[in-house]
Amino acid sequence: MWASIDHPWLRAAAIAVASLFATGTARAAPANYPYLSWQDEFDGNAVETARWAFDIGTGSQFGLTGWGNNELQYYTDRTQNATVSGGVLQITARSESFGGKSYTSARLKTLGKFSQEGGRFVMRAALPTGQGLWPAFWMMPASDIYGGWAASGEIDIMEAKGQQPDRVAGTIHYGGQWPNNTQSSATRIFPAGQTIASFHTYALEWDTTGSPALRWYVDDVLYASRNSWWSSGGAYPAPFDQPFYLLLNLAVGGNYVGSPNGSTPFPATMQVDYVRAYTAAPPAITLTATSGTLTQAAVGNPEILAAASVTKTGAGTIRLTAANAYAGPTHIRAGRLELDGLGSIAASTAVQIDAGATFDVAASSGGYAVPDAQTIGGSGTVRGSVVFGRGSTLSPGAFDTATPLGGAALEPAMTVSIASVPEPTAVAVALVGLACLASRLRGPGWRRAVGRM
Repeated sequence: MWASIDHPWLRAAAIAVASLFATGTARAAPANYPYLSWQDEFDGNAVETARWAFDIGTGSQFGLTGWGNNELQYYTDRTQNATVSGGVLQITARSESFGGKSYTSARLKTLGKFSQEGGRFVMRAALPTGQGLWPAFWMMPASDIYGGWAASGEIDIMEAKGQQPDRVAGTIHYGGQWPNNTQSSATRIFPAGQTIASFHTYALEWDTTGSPALRWYVDDVLYASRNSWWSSGGAYPAPFDQPFYLLLNLAVGGNYVGSPNGSTPFPATMQVDYVRAYTAAPPAITLTATSGTLTQAAVGNPEILAAASVTKTGAGTIRLTAANAYAGPTHIRAGRLELDGLGSIAASTAVQIDAGATFDVAASSGGYAVPDAQTIGGSGTVRGSVVFGRGSTLSPGAFDTATPLGGAALEPAMTVSIASVPEPTAVAVALVGLACLASRLRGPGWRRAVGRM
């Protein structure tokens, strides 16, 4: 997809296909990025707003006409245009009068919720066919640090023309700000008998260490690579040396595909089975809940097997519900982090709880305090509050005092470190007070309510 104004002559002049890409012989994608950093399996019954935001309208709020591409649709956040069922996200374009346009559709993005510099990004999807349909899986910079489009870059992992169902394209946009931008693109033609209408995996590998490079895959077969680009706003490898966020959309019409005609089927649906992101090393993961209670799956991390660190932010609650096995430190900056049922951070090397934050070892489920045994390893620094549930086991060096906390089975030689804070009231629970509070809270009758384009 284009992110700013596009003209046919500019596209024709800028495209460099075979001469700029090394396509070579197709080969299986290497397992360079084994660590899952974010995902959406679309297992719920609606678009998870903790993972995705919607772009609304025609782009006029950004000074664009038809999102800079003369597109014909009005993007909405209605269930008529974006819904989840049967483990699949469905983005549907409809022929209807809405917002001054003749078509509606949806455009989802992870801006403000997830972005990543480098790694592997994968989507499995079945795409609609028909004149004037333009499905895409792409990336934009989280910040325009090198200037406006396309000086700060754009990565199109996959875009397709509905009228050419036997092929997809991968593209990067870079250079100066429009109209001094340029691009490099390559096309993957499917084997005979295959089309975009069936489910395929579309992936990008983005190397940021060593020799910077971008590689495009369809069904784990490499079809294009690129290691040369530039930005008027910074030195190489700019602009592809900063975090980018993900976008999914189905456009109708525009410079890239032309307008639909009488043969174009409506409604037309882009079906997405999953979207996943990976890193080469255990990722630094941030779990954010601005309000309310969200499970770890709802924010894109259904199971954390490896992480350099896990940080909880936002005033809301994140409930860990999986047998997480990461060994990195855990930092609760704000709000509440709960371990519920199988939720675990047993291998975490350290836990830090900032002032005003809460670490809840045995959370509630349906209003009942889960008595399942929890094991907390590592060491802890407490500025906020800790609530230990019944059956909790604290390994040596973890949160503990000489007094049992909430009926926990304690081992000797354990300490709790209370860091100095500006005001005493910032320490919600401290040492011996932990036992008293936990005992009260965990009694048998306890109940807790628990743009940018």
